[in-house]
Amino acid sequence: TSGTRMTAADLAQRTLGALGPNGVSSPTDAAAAQMVLSQTYNFNPGGASYLRAMQEVSGAARMMNIANPQAAQAIGGLHTGSMSSRLYQAGISTLDTKTGTVRSTEDIYRQIYNRYFGGKGQITPQDIEISLREGFAGAELRNVLGFSDTQMQMFQQAAVNFSQGKGFDLPGATGKGNRSEEHTSEL
Repeated sequence: TSGTRMTAADLAQRTLGALGPNGVSSPTDAAAAQMVLSQTYNFNPGGASYLRAMQEVSGAARMMNIANPQAAQAIGGLHTGSMSSRLYQAGISTLDTKTGTVRSTEDIYRQIYNRYFGGKGQITPQDIEISLREGFAGAELRNVLGFSDTQMQMFQQAAVNFSQGKGFDLPGATGKGNRSEEHTSEL
């Protein structure tokens, strides 16, 4: 926009542009995700961090079938003062001090993965599942760091990806390989 104020139409266009055509979980979810990020977590609507977060929200819908508002809650929640401070105390940074920008969900989850699973040899998806459900990592993430169920679900997928030498690029997620697509392709 050329003026100093962004109109509602401009914001809607940027939000839908960031979500992309296949990243909207329902017609009302895009607006709900926008409200979560801007009103609950104080992301500047239309700003670079906001647009990045919306791209991650879109990827969570494509990759893991997580509704946009829940994904926005999980992603935005990583950047609250209380969560950021708990992560910082655990040696995990949510802010890139060199650039002054927030770190991606992939970067934050990779730091967490390295902290809880790094240096332990070959980790299998089953090892990760058990550790997050019954073990130390799950207890730490829930009770110490305050992870929500959606954050746990997203982290588990990220950890499995990392253990297999893959990334967790939410903005670039295609949806290929998500459980609902695998199920429907088998029908």
